[in-house]
Amino acid sequence: MIRGEEWLSSLPIHLLLYDAFGWERPKFAHLPLILKPTGKGKLSKRDGETGGFPIYPLEWNGAPGFKERGFINDALLNTLMLLGWSSGAEDRLLSKEEFVEAFQLNKVQKGGARFDFDKAKWINQQYIKQRSDKDIASEQQLATLKDSIGQDRLVAALAIVKDRIVLLEDVEKEIFCLFNAPKSYDAKVTNKVKNKGLGLVLEYLASDWLKEQPYSKEKLAAFCKSNDIGFGVAMQSLRLILVGSLQGPDVFEILNFLENDVSYERLDLFKNQIL
Repeated sequence: MIRGEEWLSSLPIHLLLYDAFGWERPKFAHLPLILKPTGKGKLSKRDGETGGFPIYPLEWNGAPGFKERGFINDALLNTLMLLGWSSGAEDRLLSKEEFVEAFQLNKVQKGGARFDFDKAKWINQQYIKQRSDKDIASEQQLATLKDSIGQDRLVAALAIVKDRIVLLEDVEKEIFCLFNAPKSYDAKVTNKVKNKGLGLVLEYLASDWLKEQPYSKEKLAAFCKSNDIGFGVAMQSLRLILVGSLQGPDVFEILNFLENDVSYERLDLFKNQIL
């Protein structure tokens, strides 16, 4: 029988009870407790509330669990596997079958195991990277999003942003720029490019460059060189038009995802608000 170490003090009583009923005593093993992220004290629900991380596998009393936060089942299992036990390769992710084969009870650490939410997220991110876009799109946590934009479009969007996703709850935020025009523009970046050839870049994009697909980075670079405009100015201008800031996935992947008329709509929106 495997249980937590808080039952260790009750072990003599339990053994006497087994003897009193004439039952065969099981073999007992007591595992160390899961500790707070600080390493001091037993992990509790309150720690999750104050630290902003889940404690339960599913939603409980209004608090989202690991599932609702966007953990993949295998990733959460792997996180639990490594609490208080190690395969000897800290960065290696184990399948259930590999864990069963490698696990030895006598190698479980004697002291408490500190819960590290950052490590749990890192493990989840690795599993997301390993999964196919189609498999990720099929996760139950993304069902509402899939119904909203369609399976094929979600799969195509995931191909662009997957490396940026840590938890499945990040997906909606990361693909927002692929389905929505910017609501505002980074003022600092906008003012910076305004004085370095923004007007010429916008004119070139509208009259020539955006008409051709696939979009040519070399052609855009050649335009910048011939007009003494920094290539970085053109790329920052493009990102402002499409996303509104310097954050987000690769500019060319965004362009290839969008319909051509959508790119022109975002260009016109930017020009009307900024120039």
